[in-house]
Amino acid sequence: MSLSLAPENGFVFTWNGCLGLYDLNYGSVAFTNGTLKLQFKYPNNREGFEGIAPELLPVRWGGRHYLIAADRLIDFTNAINAGTEPSSLFGGRSGGFLLKRGDEEKPVSGQPTLPPQHMSYLLKEPIQASIARVDETRIEQTRRVTEVTINVGSTDGLKPGMELHVLKPSRVLDSALLTDVGEHSSRAIIEQGLSDPAPSVDWELSTKL
Repeated sequence: MSLSLAPENGFVFTWNGCLGLYDLNYGSVAFTNGTLKLQFKYPNNREGFEGIAPELLPVRWGGRHYLIAADRLIDFTNAINAGTEPSSLFGGRSGGFLLKRGDEEKPVSGQPTLPPQHMSYLLKEPIQASIARVDETRIEQTRRVTEVTINVGSTDGLKPGMELHVLKPSRVLDSALLTDVGEHSSRAIIEQGLSDPAPSVDWELSTKL
């Protein structure tokens, strides 16, 4: 995914992969209330390897300059908590976060310049948890979706939208997305392939990958 900007002339967006060019679009650009807004020439279908967020937030973190989709700010904080950001993989875009060319190896310091409501999602220390109860399991096409209750909540620092990764069993690479957070327990959803081990009460989780 690549985005070239010329504020007075517009933008060009391309998405290239191993099979060539997946998507291309261009149009005008405006900077309003701290947010970069893209106006597209062609339909912007955000499916698979197509499309880009129409609103992007400039974020500075040390010497790095990011453009984070306005609807993916929690994804960005989850990546920081997990330890996958800052990244130098694939041009610094391993998590799908746009990074200025040349910033891949630049160090970070302090905290990124996120909106105040998202700063509280950044954790000083990882949060550990375990599955206390498996509530419901359903099959959606080729995926298993399991709703679980975990044994930590808001008093431990969790917030809706945070992501916890499976630590044990170590062979499981899935994660749990928090949908509802109480004081001492939370609800989460785990989506996985049908061949993956089904979640159980002996699973241990962490915000750190």
